[in-house]
Amino acid sequence: MNLTEESYFARLFALLFIILISIPALSSGQDYDKEIKNMSLSMADNILRAGKKTIAVVDFTDLQGTVTELGRFIAEELSVALASAGKNFEIVDRNNLRIILSEHKLSATGIIDPQTARQLGQIAGVDALILGTITAFGDSVRISAKLLDTNTAKIMGATSGNIAKTKAIEELLSKGLGESVRISTTPPSAYSMQSVTTPQQKKSQILSKVNTNEFSFEVQQCKIVENRLTFNLIITNNQKDRELMISLETSRIIDNAGNESKATRIQLGDQLVGTGRYSGAARKILVEGIPIKSSVVFDNVPTETSAIALLELGCTWSYQGDRMFPDYKRFTTQIKNIPVTK
Repeated sequence: MNLTEESYFARLFALLFIILISIPALSSGQDYDKEIKNMSLSMADNILRAGKKTIAVVDFTDLQGTVTELGRFIAEELSVALASAGKNFEIVDRNNLRIILSEHKLSATGIIDPQTARQLGQIAGVDALILGTITAFGDSVRISAKLLDTNTAKIMGATSGNIAKTKAIEELLSKGLGESVRISTTPPSAYSMQSVTTPQQKKSQILSKVNTNEFSFEVQQCKIVENRLTFNLIITNNQKDRELMISLETSRIIDNAGNESKATRIQLGDQLVGTGRYSGAARKILVEGIPIKSSVVFDNVPTETSAIALLELGCTWSYQGDRMFPDYKRFTTQIKNIPVTK
């Protein structure tokens, strides 16, 4: 055998060696793609059987509730696979979901207990969530996914699969994001309102609180900047789901010097009305037991104002679904003796 033949066979041997060591990696990649596809098809069937139209996929966690890069990666992959399935439902873009969660000060992984699941359904128009866990077993990783109804917090379907623990998967698994969650199967009625209170809200001082018509109104801040006075409130509906309206025209304040001012802007959740822009009333369907943020603004208020003797809100409510012949119930909310901060 001459030198040229030896060189040829050496190159051929090297090529065969590369091909042989690449086969397991290619096989693992194909198995992973196949497993995600199978899980997405199974979950798509669950979604269709449940009749859900708008779905959000949240970060997967380990059994301790900690999110890893792998948990986030699996959620992204499953979201894309479901969106590509072409079924009769929509998948909320996860980037948009993060923006919504950030705006409402919710954790991207803290929406899996019954109360906060319903809160996300209200603010983002989502009627089902997909959440799940990842668990390492030897040379594989177990993925379990559940379909959660945002109204009832009941599990409507589930699926699972195994993927090979390749080097890339192991690296993602080892990278934690430092977030943990509470996974609970406690019925919604068993939760106190503290279970959906953000850390910022826990620290907020309640300046005044009234209950009227089974709504609770909590004033958390009353602040004046130049001549603009702003109230920040938390409103909770304590009956079954109802639409609440707060009128711009019939909402007013009287300060401690006897000066009266009418509201110039009202925001109820994501609904905003203001003088010269959107007149009328801010209206929002409030889910039972779920607090929602609100603000009421008054302009041309004397800067020396130190207290508000009366905050009066003109309110109306009706039950959700009574669109053809709504039975509107009007009432007035009066909150007295509120200190002003500057």
